[in-house]
Amino acid sequence: MVGSDLDSVESDCAVPTWQSAFDPDPSQFNEAGWIAAPNTEDGETVYSMIHNEYRGFVFEAADRCPLGDRLSCIDVTLTMSVSTDGGATFDHIAPPPDHLAASLPDIYDPRGVPSGLWQTSNIVKRDDGFH
Repeated sequence: MVGSDLDSVESDCAVPTWQSAFDPDPSQFNEAGWIAAPNTEDGETVYSMIHNEYRGFVFEAADRCPLGDRLSCIDVTLTMSVSTDGGATFDHIAPPPDHLAASLPDIYDPRGVPSGLWQTSNIVKRDDGFH
């Protein structure tokens, strides 16, 4: 969605803002991602969390997702991205897996145990300058 204010926002699908890598390696935290919680101080450089899902049901054999449902074979992490063109396009803040911002200690479990951080919040600047 693009516009100078919320009253003029329109869809613009000419150039994707973010493209998922669909990496089959869960240790890279780089499978299917969605932009969440964008934050900018100057309107040009925009930092954003990425809600990243490793969807094991896409890559694992049926016997590795024993419960037979999509939710059981998923791991959700938060990664960081940056845009230097005012949010028109985003890229990882560092090469995977170094773009990882937050995850649970346990990573993807192919036995069918869902895991991860499911809700992305906002990026908030503290009084000490940290975000």
